[in-house]
Amino acid sequence: MPLLKTGFISGIILSALFMLQSCDQEFNPLQENDYYLFSVNGYLNVHADTQWVRVMPIGTELNPSDESNPPALVTLSRHSDGKIVTLKDSLFRFNETVFVRNYYTTESILPEENYILTAENKAGEQSTASITTPSAIDSVDINWRVNVGIGVNGGTIEGNVQNKIAFSYITYRIIIITDFEELPPIDVNVDISDKIFPSSNGDFRAQLDHSRAIRDELDLGFSVNYRVLSRTFVLTTVTEDWPFDGDIGPGDQVFPEIGSNVTNGTGYVSGVSKIEQTIVPTFSN
Repeated sequence: MPLLKTGFISGIILSALFMLQSCDQEFNPLQENDYYLFSVNGYLNVHADTQWVRVMPIGTELNPSDESNPPALVTLSRHSDGKIVTLKDSLFRFNETVFVRNYYTTESILPEENYILTAENKAGEQSTASITTPSAIDSVDINWRVNVGIGVNGGTIEGNVQNKIAFSYITYRIIIITDFEELPPIDVNVDISDKIFPSSNGDFRAQLDHSRAIRDELDLGFSVNYRVLSRTFVLTTVTEDWPFDGDIGPGDQVFPEIGSNVTNGTGYVSGVSKIEQTIVPTFSN
């Protein structure tokens, strides 16, 4: 799923509570709003084959119905040649009354390019977001070794980046094995952002020891066994105007006072370079 459904709804609720606590003025989610037209959230990834953004009108209903939320006209314009593409509408439902509209395009996103995303309602009113994409990331070199017998799980990751690193982690897909059964697979993300230090020319080399990383993340005792199904390295870079410390959380995108690059609206649309590279380890006994 390109955007987390449950996380986005939880972010709205948490942000509303935050504003209630920090402002003397009572916040009413159903009050009329003539200035903020749309809530727009998402990112343009120069390495993705499909781009997704979530666009929702800021209206008078907390849980809008289909009739109160007609599709917006969402377009993406490229500065260098003026090309404009129209994003397609996709309706995602949580239940009979709560839903969101995600918009997508398979248009290639260029690195080091400026874009304007526009959401327009039937009255011709617009919310816009200006996005600058970072440089592309070349594939990285990963030398990973695993020796289950002596508990070795780690190695080196080398590469080059020309922009600020927003976050990086390794996703382990694992199965926990109990005395009675094997549990369904789960993903465990081990953050390595603080292990990557690019030099002045962007080169980096991270030395990682993850022999205890999964147990530490899940707080597993040594009496509990698990099996690793896959390992994936994830690296995301952004431009210098990135306003967040790390990944964008849904709760940071709802109110413009917290952080927004949307004119006449709320939310944040960023330009990123995000790669996901499978780790193929060398096994030894």
